[in-house]
Amino acid sequence: MMKRTLEPSEALRDNDADICVAVSKKHSRWVDRPFLRKAMAMAAGRRQALDIGCGNGHIAIELATYCPDLNVFAMDLSEDMVEAVRQNAATARVGDRVAPVLGDAVRLPFPDNSVDLVLSLHAVHHFPDPQSALREIRRVLAPNGAALIRDVRRPRTPLLASLLANGFGFLLRYGADVRRKYLESLHAALTAKELETAARAAGLEGFRVVQEQWHHVDLTIPACPAPATGILHAKPNN
Repeated sequence: MMKRTLEPSEALRDNDADICVAVSKKHSRWVDRPFLRKAMAMAAGRRQALDIGCGNGHIAIELATYCPDLNVFAMDLSEDMVEAVRQNAATARVGDRVAPVLGDAVRLPFPDNSVDLVLSLHAVHHFPDPQSALREIRRVLAPNGAALIRDVRRPRTPLLASLLANGFGFLLRYGADVRRKYLESLHAALTAKELETAARAAGLEGFRVVQEQWHHVDLTIPACPAPATGILHAKPNN
């Protein structure tokens, strides 16, 4: 099995924000839509959600658009992304229900047991210490809350990773920068077994880890009948 290799240490290259936008548009039909449908089902009856590693906010914004009673905290480590969320939410006319938050997954700026629904799409591979991030999710998630964490899955060999990056690059017409970023993501991703081990070590309970499609892995905590009623108290960035 290919060993995990973290992405370059710089938080965000000059053009990585543009890469994120390009990838989200390319992935919208094949990856984001199935994730969003699952998230919408889990959001039913809930008051707020937290999207960790939200990028430009496309998932948070669509979720708020289709779930009019839901407030979404869209959190990212990048100031550029947080600003993009603010602008995109205003353009989509959901700025009153999508709150951009600058924050780190290993130090979530929310109180214990306060989050109804935690979402994260394509973010876990960015975390040097996924176990700490999952421990934080356990801390903030309400006892009757739900979670949906999806990420790419690390291939068994560098050759398979290269084939995936170049194959998708060809099919989706990725440029060289996007292919490079995707290959780095594949090398930094966890396997399904590693994600399960990290979740157990983080103290998560009632979860399951399954391979979703053939190159992704999901960690889900099933929704309980009654949603949490606690209100988040984190202050959005203004």
